[in-house]
Amino acid sequence: MRAILINPATQTIEEVDHSGAAPDIRATLTPPSNFFTVSVLHGLDAVLYVDDEGWLYEDNVIAERGYFFFGGTAYAGPALLIGDDGKGESVDAKVPLAFVQKHVKWGAPDAAGAVKSRVLGECKFYEL
Repeated sequence: MRAILINPATQTIEEVDHSGAAPDIRATLTPPSNFFTVSVLHGLDAVLYVDDEGWLYEDNVIAERGYFFFGGTAYAGPALLIGDDGKGESVDAKVPLAFVQKHVKWGAPDAAGAVKSRVLGECKFYEL
């Protein structure tokens, strides 16, 4: 299925073909993550899978893995955006690649005035 991979280490955002299965999501979040957090992206009919261990590394490792902001939330490490059918099933991401490229901001949390903490829960977005 169509998904979007956000890689802050290389500052790239690309469309990928993905199964949406949990083991494949773990493998995609390089280095492979044992755990991931799911952020519901309201208004986008999508979810963002993020390395749940991203903030647990030492600052120098987090800096190497990279940071990004999306929907007002700071994330550490890579993320995978997959569509959601509203019933908990993964589907093709409907979010245009250009939309994600426009709204992802690269940089460390302190550079944007954010506190170094992970914001859990739901992200609020506007309509496409």
